[in-house]
Amino acid sequence: MDCYCLVSIPGHPYESEIFIENEMYTICFGVGQYYMATLAKDMMSLETEPKPILIITSF
Repeated sequence: MDCYCLVSIPGHPYESEIFIENEMYTICFGVGQYYMATLAKDMMSLETEPKPILIITSF
């Protein structure tokens, strides 16, 4: 799936996933650093600015 969003993300985003909860569609995408944003009703643009995901690998 290609990302059609007009945002500045380092690298070329790939392996995106879309999560659906309470009729809200959230996309997770990135390369190295991952981001999440809410999709707009057209399912091609973003309703919110992408926010980085903090990945914790040790406890």
